[in-house]
This record gives sequence, C-alpha cells and structure tokens, in this order.
Amino acid sequence: MAPQYLSYGGVSDVRSRKSGQSGDDVSSCVICLEQMGDGLAALPCGHVFHHICLEQALARYAACPICRREASPRDRVRLYLSLGASDADRGDRVQHGSSPRHDADNCNFSKIIAAERLREMKTELDRANDNQRLLGRHSHRLQSKLERQAQQLEQTEHRLQHIQRDLDSANVQLKRWQRIAELGFHQSSMAKAAHVDLEVRVQATADRMLKKVRAHEQQVRCSSCRERMTDVERAVLAFASAAGPAPRSPCCQRHHRPEEPRATTTRRPEPSRRRRRGPYDS
Repeated sequence: MAPQYLSYGGVSDVRSRKSGQSGDDVSSCVICLEQMGDGLAALPCGHVFHHICLEQALARYAACPICRREASPRDRVRLYLSLGASDADRGDRVQHGSSPRHDADNCNFSKIIAAERLREMKTELDRANDNQRLLGRHSHRLQSKLERQAQQLEQTEHRLQHIQRDLDSANVQLKRWQRIAELGFHQSSMAKAAHVDLEVRVQATADRMLKKVRAHEQQVRCSSCRERMTDVERAVLAFASAAGPAPRSPCCQRHHRPEEPRATTTRRPEPSRRRRRGPYDS
C-alpha cells in the first residue's frame, strides 16, 4: 500500500494516535528533539523532520530514522507549511473526524509534495539530458577519432604494400645479380682452367720444339746454320715465356703450397771439333 502523505498537523495527529501521546509531545523532531517549525522535509514513507537534521541523518545512514526504510538524499521533499490551527483544535479533529479545512490541508500538502517531486523529476530529466548531450559529443569525438585511426591504418597498409612490392622487386634483382655472379664465376673458372691448359700445352709444345731444335743443332756443322738454330731456340724460349709459367702443383695436400720450380739447366752440346790425326792414329 502506498504511503499516505498528510499535512504537518495530520502527521502529528496520526503519530499521536498510534503512540498514545498528545500533539504537543509529537510536534518535535525525533532527531534533534526540538519544536517543529519552518525548514521541514519529508521522506516517501511519510515521516517529517527538520531539513538539516534529515540531511545529516541520511549522510550517516541512508534510511529513515524512524521506520528504517531505505532512502537517499534525493528522496527528501522540502515542506513549506503554515501552522494556523492550535493543538486543541487538532485534537478535536482527531476525535470528531477530519474537517473540510483538514482535507484542504491534506490536498495542499499532496500538491506540494507532487510539485516538489515534479521539480525533482524535471531536474533529473535535465541532468539526464545534459548527460546524454555530453555522451553524444563524446561519442561523436570517439567516432571521429576512430575514423581518423581507420584512415591512418589504411594509409599504413598502403605503405606496407608499397614496401612489400619494393622488397619483392629487390629480391628479384638480387636473385638476378646472384645468377649473373654465379655465371661470371663459372665463366671465370672455365677461362682460368682453359688458360692453365693452354699454358701447359704451350709449354709442352715449346719443350718439344726445343728438343728438336737442339737435336738438329747437334747435327749442324755450318756456323751460319748454328746461329740460325740459336735464333730459333731464343724465339721458342720467348714464346714459352710469353705464354706464362708452367702450372705449379702443391707440395702436399695439407699445405697446398706451390712447389718451388727446380732449376733445370740445359747443357748445350759443344760443337764437335775435328781432331787432327796424329802419326800414331790408326
């Protein structure tokens, strides 16, 4: 059942009837025990207190000081009442029933409470609208920030794609240069091997020619022919030296050091001298 809101006099009369006390005994605030006057406040349960006393009591404990019903500072309603009737008149109204004046006071009290509640609801509505506007502006800022971050993310993805394409192109060029380097190294190795083989063949050819020239020189008796053979031998030696030295083999598999060429001296055959025959030669 909803609480019945009464005027100050009606509340005092009801409390006096329930507690068996007179109106003078219950016309004081139960918190400070002082006489009720101006500056009153009521709770939804219907109990009336001094506004300051009720504010301090609710700050300590969020409940009605009399019935212990849960309440908050926002639930209190300021009362602006005028005490026109005496305590005796109020006692008579309690004994003989409520008068039209009493009903009017109750109606005015209900209107005051309804108006106060309406003002509080309007204040809460205004506060909610303000909060909604703040949330709307904050949401708009967050939406704008999210859009900027999305654009930055898209730009970053584009840059990453561009960098990835550059990396792919660089990898392709690197592989191409690696193939070119491998081909050049292979060709260089082949050219070096061919050059070594050419040097070996040239040296072998020069050795064979020298052998033939020297063998033929031993059979030549004419000085002019011998000089020509000497010129031919020099030409062969020059050809062999121009072709390059002979390939050197390592001294062993461990050191891989080139073997020092042995000094070979070719003994040139001396020209045969015809000895005169003596008287004792047979």
